[in-house]
Amino acid sequence: MVDLTTRYLGLELRNPLVVSASPLSDDLQALQELEAAGASAVVMRSLFEEQIEEEALAYHRIIESSVDSFTEAQSYFPGVQEFRTGPRHYVESVETARRTLGIPVIASLNGISPGGWVRYARYMEDAGVDALELNVYFVAANPEDTADDVERRYLELISAVRDVVKIPVSVKVGPFFSSMANMATRLVDAGADGLVLFNRFLQPDINLERLSVEPGIRLSSSAELRLPLRWIAILHGRINVSLAATGGVHTAADASKALLAGADVAMMASSLLIHGPQRLRDMRTGLEEWLEENEYESVAQMKGSLSQQSCPDPAAFERAHYMRSITGYKWQREVRNARQRPAPVMPGRTVGRLSDLSRSQPARYEPVGRALQEVQEALRGDFFGRIPATTSARICEGAVHLQVPARETIYWEGEEPHVALVVSGLVRVYIMTPEGRQVTVRYVGPGGVLGLAAAAATGRAPVNVETMRPTKLMLVDRSRVVAEAKNDATVAWAIAEENARRYDEALTELADHPSATVRQRVARHLLLLSEASGRGDGTLLVNFYQQEIADVTGSVREVVARALRSFREEGILTTEPSGGFIIYDPAALQRIASAGI
Repeated sequence: MVDLTTRYLGLELRNPLVVSASPLSDDLQALQELEAAGASAVVMRSLFEEQIEEEALAYHRIIESSVDSFTEAQSYFPGVQEFRTGPRHYVESVETARRTLGIPVIASLNGISPGGWVRYARYMEDAGVDALELNVYFVAANPEDTADDVERRYLELISAVRDVVKIPVSVKVGPFFSSMANMATRLVDAGADGLVLFNRFLQPDINLERLSVEPGIRLSSSAELRLPLRWIAILHGRINVSLAATGGVHTAADASKALLAGADVAMMASSLLIHGPQRLRDMRTGLEEWLEENEYESVAQMKGSLSQQSCPDPAAFERAHYMRSITGYKWQREVRNARQRPAPVMPGRTVGRLSDLSRSQPARYEPVGRALQEVQEALRGDFFGRIPATTSARICEGAVHLQVPARETIYWEGEEPHVALVVSGLVRVYIMTPEGRQVTVRYVGPGGVLGLAAAAATGRAPVNVETMRPTKLMLVDRSRVVAEAKNDATVAWAIAEENARRYDEALTELADHPSATVRQRVARHLLLLSEASGRGDGTLLVNFYQQEIADVTGSVREVVARALRSFREEGILTTEPSGGFIIYDPAALQRIASAGI
């Protein structure tokens, strides 16, 4: 059983799922349902500076209206503690929530300037709240305000609140600073015990029918999580305060990403407003399953695993990643299937698809000598080995022979199908999950055939194909395969047998993927990717980097690194200076792959 507990603002929470400020906290029954569904803490809806100032003005008006009364009527003047408006009701609701709930209650103040209203921070502390979230929502619209003016306003406000309370104070801010990392440090120096990243600045819209500017609330989506992810990953380990991710946390996957980046908690509101409190229970279950699948023992262990300080590519959070993303993006004019998901391209790779390679003269090779022998040997395997030699010759007439480097994506999901014989080398067939993970369906070595299923169905294959080693292919005319199958039952039966076997293998692979541990999957894929080391001692060579192994196993690099580290400690393999691995004990790796010991 994984340990979901985490610490936020010095509070021990049973899990990292926190309800952020929203209308849900207005209803005590809703708060109780959220607690029962798994919320570890709740942030009450914000009390606004303007509400407090309005209370003060209203009280002043009442006093002024009685200045001409007789002195005997002095007792008519209402006292502050007797005066009941919005702010007073807020403090009472906070007190009620604190008495009723068994989870921490965090009050929220929303303001933009120091002033008398900050005394309400003390009232909330007196009401028994466990912490205070200072929600600073300020749009610097005055052209005369400098960046220094704006930043000073934030810092003075935090200092003013910090001076009147002893409970932990977190600060919820927007991302619009010229140097977010520096500003985060200054916020901490001013007294912040935690940072909530980021405040969603609601944008007004223009009504074309009424010709008016109208406010509106648009609930968040998971796509908005990327901005807080970046800055939490950058700040984790650099400032000694709690970090909370908010804005875009809708699923267990979103929460997992926030924790991997370095957040202590993942806050949510929009997802709960859409799906109700039950969403928390689903997310908690999903988070537990993800931790177990990736062999994390606790939230504390996974926290910050992919922060900038810990991830294998720190530049991914800075400009270098932007440059690679922009220059590496390729638009495919012929892609018509909206469901197509292009395979990720590793840095330094080129994409050479079969349809392009078949027209590329430099990629051709002539099947003569040793190459001809390789082709003849390959033709004896799988599909071609089960049909008459004369039929095989007709199908292969006019075939294009290709020589493809390693690490090439040669087929993308949804493209026109091709039939290709693997003459030498190794290719991997995989699918992409909605979360962006790669799930390997099968490996194809010499004698194996690609594209038969799509050829028989005259459709597009829902898979991607990548060369894992330098590979020689023989690309045959798909129409010849279809024509022979229609005229010769032997060919049709061979295609049916081949597709049935592929189908069975795919089902087995997909069924084993969620049930097998990462350690099992890594062991199995290491064996499948290995080749003779050439040392003459029975050792095997795996010439792949950790990230590539993570891709083929459908995991993440940090988790795979732990599995590889355990194999090294057991003496099963060692890391090569080039980045690959030498397997000293293939039998032990096979036992792990098959039995999970």
